[in-house]
Amino acid sequence: MLVTSIYAAYNESLLEGKELDFFEIEWYESDKRILRKKTGKGIDIAIKRAIPFQPLLDNDILVCDEKTAVLIAVKSCECIVILPRNVLEVGTVCYDIGNKHIPISLTESEIVIPFDKPTYCLLEKNGFDIRTEVRIFSNQLRHNIPQHGHQSDSLIDKLIKLTQ
Repeated sequence: MLVTSIYAAYNESLLEGKELDFFEIEWYESDKRILRKKTGKGIDIAIKRAIPFQPLLDNDILVCDEKTAVLIAVKSCECIVILPRNVLEVGTVCYDIGNKHIPISLTESEIVIPFDKPTYCLLEKNGFDIRTEVRIFSNQLRHNIPQHGHQSDSLIDKLIKLTQ
């Protein structure tokens, strides 16, 4: 089955009465333009999207018909969770991460990046409040492509919220 775009963001009413199937991906596959895999139930799906395209997010509906819906399932991975104490720490961490071109995700109070030992050691050495957790790494901030329809905050908006 060829898919050229995301059918819809997660919408419970679209899924009522349908058999659910999941297209599992790693976090780093979410922004691939071309991807081919089988769903959990064995349906072969090839994704080929035109540029620009939206990243695939956990629970996005990839395919939906009268009987079945195929949802994106981003696999969990080990992440570094940084809890900045002030705006200086936010700036310093984001500068260090940006220089390494590490993907980043922000919540209201955390900076989250995929785990790698050298970055963990650097952050630990510099005294940042960090921990490791297994979670779904998604909502990566990207400055060069349009954001998904259900994400409205810009990078600056998210950084400002972290410091409030």
